[in-house]
Parts: sequence; C-alpha cells; structure tokens
Amino acid sequence: GMFPAAFLRGRWLTDGGLVDPIPVDTVRRMGGDIVVGVDLLSLSGRARQGAKKRVASTTATGRVPSLVDMLWRSMEIMQEQVSIRSASSADVTIEPDLGRVLWKDFSRRGRKFIAGGERAAREKVPEVKRLLRRG
Repeated sequence: GMFPAAFLRGRWLTDGGLVDPIPVDTVRRMGGDIVVGVDLLSLSGRARQGAKKRVASTTATGRVPSLVDMLWRSMEIMQEQVSIRSASSADVTIEPDLGRVLWKDFSRRGRKFIAGGERAAREKVPEVKRLLRRG
C-alpha cells in the first residue's frame, strides 16, 4: 500500500515488501556473491528506540486499540517475522535505528530515516570489507 501498483506486460505488480522485504534469495539467484540486506523493521533497532515501552504504555492506560491499530500491529508482527527469516540469510544485515514506523511517517520523517540508514551502513563497512577480502 505504500507505492501504487504498476501494470506491466499484462500483469499488475506491487511492492513485494510484504512477502519478501529483504530479497536475499532473489539477489543470490541473480548472481550476487555477497548479499547485504537492509532490515527496516529490525527488532533491535526498534528496541533501541524504546518501542516496547510505547506499546506497554498504551496497554497500561487501558485504552482499547482501534481496529486500524490492531490491523496495523498485526501487519507489523507478520512483517517482523518475515524480515527475521530473510535477514538471517544475508551475509551482512544493516539495521537502521528508526524506532517504530507508521505508514504516514515516511513523508514527514524521510530525512531522519535516510540519515539513520547511512549511520547503520557505515557501521557495517568493516564487515563488508572483510567479506570482500575473503571472496
């Protein structure tokens, strides 16, 4: 739902992030020797921002989540599980420290997301260099 579907060669194509957010296997089939994945839903990145505290505080207030809140959280849980499986097969996984991200955050927090991704990628440079020397 983040990007509009595109019609190409008689087929509708949509963002594959829901079923394959870190397409490691696809990249390997295309010939990639060293695969660097980027996990935007990383649990470690979210935990560093205190996402668990925000969820717990909502529960503690006794506020009943709306249907939209519950559906969004269900999607987050499913995507987190798929991301964990995909990221585990990458040679290097970059996990930007983004905190909890909602769909509407992309337009107003885009620059912060990019900066967080750049910081996380710089942290992984030594690991990538080590793999390149080995290969």
